Amino acid sequence: MTKIAGASAALKEREDEEQQKLAARSAVNWKANLDKQRKQLDYSDIFDEDVGQDEGLWVWEIENFYPSLVDEAFHGQFYDADAYLVLKATKVRLKSFLQYFSGFGQSSSLYFR
Repeated sequence: MTKIAGASAALKEREDEEQQKLAARSAVNWKANLDKQRKQLDYSDIFDEDVGQDEGLWVWEIENFYPSLVDEAFHGQFYDADAYLVLKATKVRLKSFLQYFSGFGQSSSLYFR
């Protein structure tokens, strides 16, 4: 009985080693490692924690590659040479629903398009 148990444990150990070798040699799936490779950016200095938590509309104008919050009095006024980021948050049956829009004026920099 102990020989069988010892043999099955050795077989299990060998199978585990082979699986580890196979995993190391297998083709890398770009999606599997995307989070590891992507730099973790901290947006807390750009976007407040409460943005999108309540219903509402937020508009940011991209100035010098940095989003700047647009005052509510100027919502709806978009200029051809500017780029914008718009967030609309609504509650639907006790769940949050977020819609993101990005807008680029006809005269905006090609970098934004």
